Amino acid sequence: MRDEDTIQRNLEAKQAAFFLGCEKRGLTLAALGEVLDVSSSTLSAYRPTRARPKPSLMPLALFVRIARCDAVPTELANLLIEDSGHQLAPIDAVQTDWLSLGERAAGFAAKVCKFQATGGHIDHREDAELREDILIIVSEGAGAAGVG
Repeated sequence: MRDEDTIQRNLEAKQAAFFLGCEKRGLTLAALGEVLDVSSSTLSAYRPTRARPKPSLMPLALFVRIARCDAVPTELANLLIEDSGHQLAPIDAVQTDWLSLGERAAGFAAKVCKFQATGGHIDHREDAELREDILIIVSEGAGAAGVG
């Protein structure tokens, strides 16, 4: 497990990359503050400069605003959580294909029964296949439920 100083340095670097990426897309601190409904002076506390090489770490509440903001590209928001091993995924509960989701779930259940029937034990290959299937089903289900 990495120590706290290493995690902080990595987060500072990610925040710097985030703000640089925003600026390259025309999102200055003022423009970013406007779309996030946060003052540019507040945002500047999280951006490293020569005068302030160690910025404050961005709070979760601000990250949530960034993640929900259509003006900020997802790849930039993902920079801020890159070290977690997770990424943001868009969800759209309006266009849920319930029939397809049900068919996938039924297919998954049938596959589990088939694998169990061939000896009562699910081997590592079958386990990997089931895990891949359930990740797809769960991610589609989360989108349908409006969470994610």
